Amino acid sequence: MGAAVAPSDVPRPAKPPVVFDRDAEWEALVAFACDTRPGPGLGVVSGRLRQGKSFLLEALTGALDGFCFGAHQAARAESLHRLDDELALYTGESPAGHRAGWADTVDALLALGGRQPVLVVLDDFPELVRQSPELPSVIHNAYRRLRETGPNVRTRLLVSGSSLPVMHRLFSAASPLHELADLELTVGPLDFRRAAGFWGIDDPGLALLVHAVVGGSPAYRRYAGDRAPDGPGDFDAWVCATVLDPRSPLFLESHHLLQEETDHWDRALTHSALSAIVSGCSTQGDIAERVGASLTDVSHCLSLLHANGLLRSEPDAFRPNLVRLRITEPLLAFEHAAVRHHGSALPRQDAAAVWHRARPVFETAVAEPHFAEICRTWATEFAGPA
Repeated sequence: MGAAVAPSDVPRPAKPPVVFDRDAEWEALVAFACDTRPGPGLGVVSGRLRQGKSFLLEALTGALDGFCFGAHQAARAESLHRLDDELALYTGESPAGHRAGWADTVDALLALGGRQPVLVVLDDFPELVRQSPELPSVIHNAYRRLRETGPNVRTRLLVSGSSLPVMHRLFSAASPLHELADLELTVGPLDFRRAAGFWGIDDPGLALLVHAVVGGSPAYRRYAGDRAPDGPGDFDAWVCATVLDPRSPLFLESHHLLQEETDHWDRALTHSALSAIVSGCSTQGDIAERVGASLTDVSHCLSLLHANGLLRSEPDAFRPNLVRLRITEPLLAFEHAAVRHHGSALPRQDAAAVWHRARPVFETAVAEPHFAEICRTWATEFAGPA
């Protein structure tokens, strides 16, 4: 298959109402999945945690009656057995016995698409690769073989993952799988305006405050009990009932996010580096001096945050030679600027009292820089020419 997707005579499903926005992503996925050209297709979907990748792919699989397998943390044999069982349930055939390796399993998946394209999704692909490092080579060999000898195979395989360093390594330009990919799609957070619509907030000022806390990650609305502030006057109470409530999933989300994204690296140093960044440190040397760590350790820590999409470097608008570090996940900035130093008091003290002390820091160290970033984004990506 080539890079362009040809017109298809397969009916293309409309995006379900449960999927908010993501129109461009849906169209790209449907075009890939419904392509009727002969030969197997390979698509790649990546993006940080909590962006709705799995939700989007499950909706697509349901709309196209495809097969979706979500990896769990497990041993290699358990994952293969579970995939065999789910595949047998999908095809309606009796299990022929568990396959011993990925070669036979990949062949069985790619055999699903014949005269018409069939969508197959392997979600959390990096976890499967962790369990079975040979899997990328198995897929590469199967595709090369089928594209030469199996023109009647029309399986459309989508692999998805949140571990950005692993996905980049597997599908970068130097990777053998890169040349086989027909689609490479990144699912990112909703921008400020779309996030306001997702939360059902009409007031721009309130939308800014909420976005400064939870950003555009769709999962965080569910973590907040599907509740948005009723109005500007309800914002403080909303913060206390969500990110400052130890019973809320949002309370420890920043810690969980770093734990999942940075694997086993020094998380204490990571938290300290993020606190230094939100306090105004803009270079690796400044951060190393602030946290009392070696420049080598700080550099490694920042590189890991960069690789996982949690940090980015950008030139200063007025001093191009100065590179400033910016945290890309608002919840991390909120946690490390306004909450972290008060976090130990929350289980013992009233959240409203803690927030009363933290609110001035939130306004100056979080909300104001966040507003400036939204303005920059609007000017560079949405504003028309002068």
